[in-house]
Amino acid sequence: YFGGAAQVAAVRDARFKYLLDSGDRGRSRPHLTSIVEDTEAHDLRMRHPEDAQRLAAEAARLQAQLGAHPRGWQ
Repeated sequence: YFGGAAQVAAVRDARFKYLLDSGDRGRSRPHLTSIVEDTEAHDLRMRHPEDAQRLAAEAARLQAQLGAHPRGWQ
């Protein structure tokens, strides 16, 4: 998922969605949710730290790629 101004807003896999720090007051912290189990109602970073770290790393990788190629092509 991409937010405005060439920023990655979230990444997901088959089970989780990891929302990044948006800078907004209401939802400024990273947030891991289960798209299978709880309809994104709870932050699961403490229960699934490995998945949170993996998806945060993927988001960082995508952000670096997007920064290098802001229009999406290489």
